[in-house]
Amino acid sequence: MATKGAKTRERILAEAEKLVLANGYSGTAVEDILAATGLTKGAFFYHFKSKKDLARSLVERFWKRDSAVFYRLIERARTLGDDPLQIALIFFKLFEETLEGARKDGNKEPLKCLFASYLYEGEQFDESIHSYIRQAFKEWEQIFLSLLDPVLASHDPRIKVTGQELAEMIMELIEGGFVLAQGTGDSRALGRASRYFRHHLQMLFAS
Repeated sequence: MATKGAKTRERILAEAEKLVLANGYSGTAVEDILAATGLTKGAFFYHFKSKKDLARSLVERFWKRDSAVFYRLIERARTLGDDPLQIALIFFKLFEETLEGARKDGNKEPLKCLFASYLYEGEQFDESIHSYIRQAFKEWEQIFLSLLDPVLASHDPRIKVTGQELAEMIMELIEGGFVLAQGTGDSRALGRASRYFRHHLQMLFAS
């Protein structure tokens, strides 16, 4: 069971993430976070040495949460399919259903990516945060390669392609989906990006 201190820390992180995604890191002051949480400065600085310390904790929390979703969906897909292509297709279908579920849970606003938000304001962060994001992207790539390399090992694509290229493609589609969703206000854009890639796989490996 989470302690009172752990709950307070999570509350700060949750409210801070909302504010950063809505207003940007530079547009979010510690005072804004205090107003959102109803906490004192003493409580904030008990949990975070500085705003930069909070920034690092936010991005680590964001990736831990998102990567856990990907790993969970992969495991689920592997219980539902036997063939590597089938498993990959099931994974992306599950991913789309997860996004749709988040939308139905009352979140009508487009989903946003904290990585993208940080990169837009790259000058606000030190090298340690940039390095963390690069490593997270590398892990994200490896997650997709764990799905896509077995497909290429067992199925012949209709055009020459590598797992690396496919992994980069879906990552670009997802990040582009975040930007498109935010720019247009269309909360379904991210799910469509995943669906387009799933259809691409179906056509790429069609016999």
